[in-house]
Amino acid sequence: MEDLNLSNKGGRGKVEDVPKYFIHSMKQLFRFPYLAVPSLISSSLLTGIIWTLIFSLILLSLPIIPRIIPIINKFSEYGYYASDSEVYQLVNELEGFLTDIGIVFVMIIILGVILTILYIILNAYINAGRIGYIWKGITRDINLNNFFVYGRRYLLRVLLLWIIKFFIFLTYSIIFFAILAFFFVLLFITTYNDLDAGTIALNAFIFILILILSLILYFIFWIMISILLFFSDILIVVKDSKVIESIENSIRLVCRNIWCVALFYLVSICIWIVFYLIFAPIEFIISLSGYNLSSLSTLISTLLLIPIIEIARMNLFLSLINEQIMIPEIESIRIKNLIIRCLSFVKESPRILSNFVCNDFRYILACSIIALFGFYIGYNVGSPFSVFSDTISDLIYQRDGGILGTPYTSLPFIDFFEYLFNNTLVCLYLFISGIFLGIIPLIGIFNNSVLISIMFGILPLNISIASIIPHGIIEFSALLISSSAGLKFGLHLIRRNSNINEVFNETLRVCLSVLILIIIAAFIEAFITPIITYIAMG
Repeated sequence: MEDLNLSNKGGRGKVEDVPKYFIHSMKQLFRFPYLAVPSLISSSLLTGIIWTLIFSLILLSLPIIPRIIPIINKFSEYGYYASDSEVYQLVNELEGFLTDIGIVFVMIIILGVILTILYIILNAYINAGRIGYIWKGITRDINLNNFFVYGRRYLLRVLLLWIIKFFIFLTYSIIFFAILAFFFVLLFITTYNDLDAGTIALNAFIFILILILSLILYFIFWIMISILLFFSDILIVVKDSKVIESIENSIRLVCRNIWCVALFYLVSICIWIVFYLIFAPIEFIISLSGYNLSSLSTLISTLLLIPIIEIARMNLFLSLINEQIMIPEIESIRIKNLIIRCLSFVKESPRILSNFVCNDFRYILACSIIALFGFYIGYNVGSPFSVFSDTISDLIYQRDGGILGTPYTSLPFIDFFEYLFNNTLVCLYLFISGIFLGIIPLIGIFNNSVLISIMFGILPLNISIASIIPHGIIEFSALLISSSAGLKFGLHLIRRNSNINEVFNETLRVCLSVLILIIIAAFIEAFITPIITYIAMG
């Protein structure tokens, strides 16, 4: 290990040191990959909230589904040749659902508000835990308990800090746009009193110019405020500061090192800009061909980009307060050694999975029961819509039969990576979201079961089997094991297991082992399933 040897010796940052903070953060992340865990937890939270909304919508819709079935059957029976009286009858029956649909809509809105508040609170918890986890991780050791300890201890302070920041932003925005509106009113009055064409054109030009300059100034001032409060959340956790004290100390620390902090802030923004300039055009071009590789950019930003910037920010802060940081010595990366390690883990994966299935079958059983419940509900939700099976079957046929007389309408090689990245992300979320008391993994596996069984309810059996079963068994097994690992992790958190680090390491290895199943399933789904579906549809 080597000390962070920067030119800053007196608590004042220098511009030339800024690149070193990012370089050292990359070294730290490469040496200690677990530093990316808080970023993955934060990313999984939003997905968990969305899964919860979908889960709630499914449950709230269940009482309405049985009443829709007769109407759908009548619609199928009448077809396009229904008489006026039959159409009138269907309309009256549909109007009877408006009240029920309105109730469901209101309940979803209320639930959405509750989940939004919960999301903000949990985000404050994650942010406090992330700061403490990274701080201890780069100064002492990696310990997951630090995440929970600092998250619980400083949740309320970080939340209050966010509320203060929000009101600062709101007040600043109201004052700024009120002044802007005042100038526009004066400009309008001037134009209204003088309807000369030249005056109108000149005032229109002035209006547009002022609007553009005002928006630029608005964002410049907001960036200045953000820079001044740059270390406020870190000061709360690292220095145990009160909220107002953290704001004052952040402003004081930034003002003493304004050019260093401003450059760091600018470099961070540039990193994100470069990232999106690379991936946004690629994703846009790929989306025009019907592909979606957004999961890849999410994986890179979650596991690499965000952790590097967060660790670099901590490096900057600790350097400015003269706290020593240890930077690991990284040996040169040899592709051969990396491949050997990956192959070794691949060989070990079957043993890891078999041990988990044998020793922790109760978690798999619990998730399987939830999955069976989801299959039952999904099939009953989808079966009333089986009258549309021909239309949906035609869509599948068009997708799986087309290019040069082959069963493919897209490039299976790209499909393979799309399925691989997407399912990898889902498996990681199912596992890491176990941190939320093990609830989100159960909701996630339930939703996946519902979506799969809906297709079985809608499509004819032969098409369902051909288009889902070949890859679905392996893919769903990977999802089931990932959710089981997340459930185990969550339950051990509830029990406050003192060996939570060992439990996390064990379940993480299980989650990484299922990637072998994901690779196999993605290959089958991209290359083999279209052929089987093509044959099944004749």
